[in-house]
Amino acid sequence: MGKMIGVLLGAGKSSRMGKNKLAMKLKHGPVGHYALRSALMSNLDHIIFVGSDVILPSWVSGDLKNAFLQSLWSYHYSPESCVGMSHSLREGVRFAEALEATAMMVILADQPFQSAMLLNRMIITFNKRLPPFLGTSIHSATIPPVIISGKLFSELHKLQGDHGARFLLEKYKDSYSIMEVHDPFYNFDIDTRDDFEMAGRIEAAMEKENSKKRGADGLEHLGEERRSKGGI
Repeated sequence: MGKMIGVLLGAGKSSRMGKNKLAMKLKHGPVGHYALRSALMSNLDHIIFVGSDVILPSWVSGDLKNAFLQSLWSYHYSPESCVGMSHSLREGVRFAEALEATAMMVILADQPFQSAMLLNRMIITFNKRLPPFLGTSIHSATIPPVIISGKLFSELHKLQGDHGARFLLEKYKDSYSIMEVHDPFYNFDIDTRDDFEMAGRIEAAMEKENSKKRGADGLEHLGEERRSKGGI
């Protein structure tokens, strides 16, 4: 089905939080660990983390740093992240093309309640339908994560300012595909202190109900498992 590369966007300024929100710690580690760990545990062939730190962020540690050293994911500095999401997306596309990706999944690093199960379901759905663009939807709103076919990469290079890939929805409204998601928290993002505190309450409630196990699984054997599946 070709190579599916994950592009994890984490180069925002955290201006509404007042400090680096990805480094703030929830129960199982920094906020940034959650989406990255879910991506690593999915069937994505490789994950590109686009960030605003010149070198690997200091909050990356433990099993995720080990996975980085095993080349299961790579970090790429976005020098112009202050100009908006478009630059980070263009950076992600550039590196995805270098890895000969046939499609890329765009994931937001400040959404801690995504799961490998959800990402895998997206990959399966995309490979069955092969649309130019696959979005996820809850209550009729199309939101990240999304998968973009390599056929549209050239259009992403044209992005300007603080615009994501939403323009593709309008341009390809007759041919893009939507996957309905029923998890009410999968797209919960953290922008403010109130959001962060709410995330802690959501995580506690999810664990109490045993509906999901977030962040507790290690990645000690991930390298061997992914290599056996043909991952990078």
